[in-house]
Order: sequence, then structure tokens, then C-alpha cells
Amino acid sequence: MEPQRPRQRAGLGLASKGGCSQRPRIRNPVEWLDRQTFSFHFRNLRFANGRNCSYLCYQVERLKHCSPDSTDWGVFQNRVYPETPCHAELCFLSWFCAKKLSPYEQYRITWFLSWSPCLSCAEQVAAFLKENRNVRLSIFAARLYYFWKPECQHGLRLLHHQRAWVRLMSLRDPLQKQRHAEICFIDKITSLNLDPNQSYKIICYVTWSPCPTCARELVDFINGQDHLSLQIFASRLYFHWVKLFQRGLQQLQAAQVSVAVMTRSEFEDCWEEFVDNQGMPFESWDKLEQYSESISRRLRKILLPSNWNNLEDSFRDLRLGSPSPSSLRSDSR
Repeated sequence: MEPQRPRQRAGLGLASKGGCSQRPRIRNPVEWLDRQTFSFHFRNLRFANGRNCSYLCYQVERLKHCSPDSTDWGVFQNRVYPETPCHAELCFLSWFCAKKLSPYEQYRITWFLSWSPCLSCAEQVAAFLKENRNVRLSIFAARLYYFWKPECQHGLRLLHHQRAWVRLMSLRDPLQKQRHAEICFIDKITSLNLDPNQSYKIICYVTWSPCPTCARELVDFINGQDHLSLQIFASRLYFHWVKLFQRGLQQLQAAQVSVAVMTRSEFEDCWEEFVDNQGMPFESWDKLEQYSESISRRLRKILLPSNWNNLEDSFRDLRLGSPSPSSLRSDSR
């Protein structure tokens, strides 16, 4: 059985002015981990004996026009001194709120953790994300902390509900993966700071329908934003025969996001609005209407309520379950 991380708390509140908890005295991160510490504490063993310390390696990107404008990185370790105990996650939040956070900036934060967050940390991180919608957090953990305990599972679900992307670390560096167009779109719309008192209809034309991860991100983005209406028109369906990808489309529909297949009308509109067509009219290709109708039938079948197996658990499949095969998640779209 994995040993416990030190769990002492110092009367930490869940929220205060500005979305930051009242936490112990701020300390600055270190810049690097030494190789021996990383190899020992981040090893993804089934039984991780003697690894009571937790480490958090972070990257903070301040976004400008959806692209990183500045980047900061470092390492926090949990503080275990009896007078001021603090887990690494809360050490980061204290530092970030005091040194970096501005309500007028957009941030993309990535954490690499030796242990996934405990319930107390998950609650406070979720509260922070709820109050700071300009922050997007991705969490990659080497190991799951007491994953068989309901309270730890609940903590991960809390993070999920507040748009945190939770994954296990793998050999592929997730920061090097190409970001799908849907994620860039979300960053762009978020950066516009649209007036919540106005109503907006957003139409997206995509070459491929969203993958499960992008579907989940779009659902998280649109939930709670009643002033936004999102319509997605796809030229093709991405791995439509894979159940995980089907559930992503079903989740979009359940979130009142319209998903449809592009017809000649949408192709013409896309050509007129987004293509440097130099005054040339849209030219159809052979069997366009036939292909659109065939793909539309396929999509209608996927979205039939009778095909929604265990919809309540589909978020778990999209977020906290085992990742899809690497071949499906390679950016071949």
C-alpha cells in the first residue's frame, strides 16, 4: 500500500477576496530538481514506499492573442515542518496569487505532480479555478494518491468540474503535442472577454469533428455561459467508429452544442467568409452532396438517445479514464 503524504493542515480557508485562499507564508519556488530526486519521487511504481514528499513542477504561460506572451517555470515541494505544513499545490497557489495573478490576463498553467492532489488540495484548487475563469489548468500526475478511496476520487471529479485537465504522465511530453484547433478557439473566445449581458451565436467550421479531449474542453467552456450559443459544422467525423469519440459528440449535444455535418451551403459560406478566394466562386467537388448525406446519417445514428450508453459516466471516460490509444491521439487530423 502506498504511504501517506504528510497531511497536516494549518487551518486553510477555501476562499477569500480575489479567489485565493488564506495560506501559509509565501515562499518562492526552486528552479530545478536534481536527477536523483526526480528519478526517485516521480517513478510511477505501483507500491511507492518511502515517497512521502510531493513535488510540483509547473509551467505558467501568460497568453496574448491566444499565444504565449511570457513563460515561467519552477518546482515546489510540500512543506512538512510542524509549524507551517503545506502541500505543494497550495504552495504554488499562494505564490501564484501573490506574484502573478491578474484579472486582466489569461493564463495556461501546467503541473507535473509526483502524486495526484489529495481531497483538501483538490477542493482548494477547484475553488480557485471557479473564481478565476481566466486560468486554465492541466495536471499530469506520476501516481494517483489513494485512488481507491471515495474522497480522493471525489477530489479529482471536483477538479474536472472546474475545467482542469487531469492525466497521468507518460513518456511523451504533453507540452510538445500539437494543440488542436478547438483549444486555440477556446483560448481566443476567452481572451475576448465577451459581455455576459449580451447574447452571442458562434459558428465553427472544422475539417474534423472534435476528438474526446476537445469535446470535453468545449463542453466545459460552454457550460455556465448562457450568453453563448455554439454551432459546430464538421466536414468529416474523426474516428467515428470508436466509442470514446462517439461519447464526445454525445456530450456536446447534451451540453446544447449543435453538431452537424457541412453541406454545400456551409462549404459555400466557409469559402466566402474564411478563404482568400480572390472573388472566385466556390467550386463543388464530385459527390459532395452524397458524401455529406452519408456522413450526416452516420452522425444522426451516433447522436440517437438509444446509442447513449451510460451517459452519466462519459465524463469519467473522457477525463479520468485510461487515455485512448496513442495512435488515435497522434495529431494526424
